Amino acid sequence: WSTLLNSNSDNDFYSQIAIDNYNNIYVGGYITGSDNAIGIVNAPANFTNNVAQKGVVCKLNANGSYAFGRFMPFIIDDMIFDVNNKLYLTGTTTKQTEVTTVGVFQPNFIIYANQIANGVLACYDDNLNKVWATYNGKGNEGYEERTKKIVLDDNLNIYIAGITNNSNNCYYNTNSYRSQGNDNGDTTSAYLCKFDNQGQRIWSTYFGTAINDGYTRISNMTIDNGFLYFTGSTKVSKGIATPGSFQSIKAGNPAYPQVYPSNNIDGFATKFDLNGNKIWGTYFGGFEADYVGKVVIKNNTIYIAGLTMSSVLATTTANQAPYNIAPNPGKFSTFMAQLNIDGTQKTWCTYFGGENNTYIANLIFGPNNEFYLFGSTDSTTNISTPNASQANFCTIPHNLSTLLNGFLVRFDPTTPLNTATFKGQNSNNFEIFPNPNNGNFLIKIAASNDYDKISIIDSQGRAVFVKNTIGLNENINLENQLQSGVYFVQLFKENRVIKSSKMIVK
Repeated sequence: WSTLLNSNSDNDFYSQIAIDNYNNIYVGGYITGSDNAIGIVNAPANFTNNVAQKGVVCKLNANGSYAFGRFMPFIIDDMIFDVNNKLYLTGTTTKQTEVTTVGVFQPNFIIYANQIANGVLACYDDNLNKVWATYNGKGNEGYEERTKKIVLDDNLNIYIAGITNNSNNCYYNTNSYRSQGNDNGDTTSAYLCKFDNQGQRIWSTYFGTAINDGYTRISNMTIDNGFLYFTGSTKVSKGIATPGSFQSIKAGNPAYPQVYPSNNIDGFATKFDLNGNKIWGTYFGGFEADYVGKVVIKNNTIYIAGLTMSSVLATTTANQAPYNIAPNPGKFSTFMAQLNIDGTQKTWCTYFGGENNTYIANLIFGPNNEFYLFGSTDSTTNISTPNASQANFCTIPHNLSTLLNGFLVRFDPTTPLNTATFKGQNSNNFEIFPNPNNGNFLIKIAASNDYDKISIIDSQGRAVFVKNTIGLNENINLENQLQSGVYFVQLFKENRVIKSSKMIVK
């Protein structure tokens, strides 16, 4: 089934969904415009509705029929049900009354300088009656004061992760991992908080650096086996990674300005215990912009997914090893990667995308170790498969330059998920011999008309060799021209990378 939620307001923005213990569906977000939103019917008593953006939660039965909805005194950022069918919500509000209950961590709204938004953590029953609610922190109205994720442990303690531009004495307590956020008020800091299920804060900490080194934003968080794992993006070069991690130095570290620009954005993944202590952290990215948006723990293994413009992330045996930059460089591709549980090794990484942008919205696993990515794209190629529900890009009635289509893709592993092999993966039909080599090597190709150009890329993504004709047995002699290291041999057809393989030069 499919249904439309229409409040008759100016705009409706629903971005969160939660399923209760009886398979009822709760959808959360906010609306703008009219106070007389007739779509919100059969609702419990609403708060005084006098703000431009109104939080909304709607309940649907399992068959998709509408049950009721309620205005909320805060914009919904995330929500989750516990085993007792209590609904926990996080969000942001500018309202200074009718939000919280007595006896909670922060019952009163805090105004800090010109910053006029507070975070909110609340508990409601399944009829959307308020059980308790507390403010949490203070910051600017809008995007820069948001809770990005909420998770629960087995004891029903609540963990929230978010971003703020308030760096001083807001999201920390005694003996916290980091007591201060970024001291530049124009950038954002990340934070983690732990609450009990009665609205009392147990601990809270900033994450990142306490110096003006750029922003740090948390995008996603999950809990597994007594540990918190969260991901995001950052410009900071300190306070993120730990020694021995997969990528302990940020791509864009000031120590290497000739290679990496200082304002480069890298993704990251980090592990904390439930007492707020950092276990490890790693950067994840190349020399262009990288955003790690999703994290899932499966079979004691970490899976991350996000957006990238970097061309050196994928492993050579991946489902889509080349980064599709032609004919439109500077576009975002979706990526997915597997890390070991200690954060010290990237097992595999694959791109997914076409000639334009491909934006991931979520990553989920199915019961048989298959996994799904879904999101939106303006790419017209390399997305759908034959006989799909919607195999062709829809362009009517919009202008193609501004139109996005949704996508849903499934990957099936043919072997356990800790391998780098996927169903449908085609093996390379070319061979590099010898490999490793000294720069003098032979490329054996099954059919010369499959490709029209060869390129060799170094580990920084620079083309060190290009040839526009290819034979079946192509001898390339770059002895004394290539430094020792890892290179990628790429074969092109009509300006698109078709095959890629790793080569080691001694």
